[in-house]
Amino acid sequence: MNHGADALSPPPADSLQKLYSDHHGWLTGWLRRRLGCPQNAADLAQDTFLRVLLVRERPVILEPRAFLTTVARRVLANRTTLLVEQLDNKKRNYGLEGQANYWLNDSWQIGTSALAIRSQQKIDDRWQKQDVTAASPSKLTAFVGWRDDDTSLRLQGVRTFNLSDDGNVLASGQFDGNDHKIDGYATFDLLGSQVLSVGTLNFGIQNLLDKDYTTVWGQRAQVFYSANIPADLFDYHGRGRTYSLSYSVEF
Repeated sequence: MNHGADALSPPPADSLQKLYSDHHGWLTGWLRRRLGCPQNAADLAQDTFLRVLLVRERPVILEPRAFLTTVARRVLANRTTLLVEQLDNKKRNYGLEGQANYWLNDSWQIGTSALAIRSQQKIDDRWQKQDVTAASPSKLTAFVGWRDDDTSLRLQGVRTFNLSDDGNVLASGQFDGNDHKIDGYATFDLLGSQVLSVGTLNFGIQNLLDKDYTTVWGQRAQVFYSANIPADLFDYHGRGRTYSLSYSVEF
């Protein structure tokens, strides 16, 4: 008798061969993009498939690439020391950040803040753009405000700029030319407060113009998972026009 043999058998050779042939090149490029070292990426890709080969329970792989990236991260764990090893992965972020405010008179104020950032990682001894799933977009904020002794109002706008990369890195170290892009967007908020005889009333309207946009996180998720899952499932839209009202008392 051999009850439970299927549950303890390794994955069939033909399914592993298909998994390898369909996704080995992609996994190597994915690792190369993140590690910045072709040798480490190739070694880790091989170790990942070896781990799948040696598994005792047959995995049900519905999303091959998500499955392989999960296994690849686990392979980094050193089974002797039980530590997680950091492979050479050189990245850098540089740019400019600034803020300026100016009072026009006792009541009116204008101001702005900006972050211009560039994210890169080293691949084959060359600095390349980080992929959009890891890089951060530049931002610009501007506002105009008014206040007197009891009342304050502030209209502010936030602009998130476009972000792009050079596409996927192939096992050869070349980019496939399928650039990924995160589309920027602008939103406006109106905020205010009113001092009462007891306490303060705060109110606001977020996304004043009811802008319809997909969040940066949602666009990143579309890039990361779209190889296996329809991108529309991750089309997370930002919150529409939203009203807020609060009351506070200091004592």
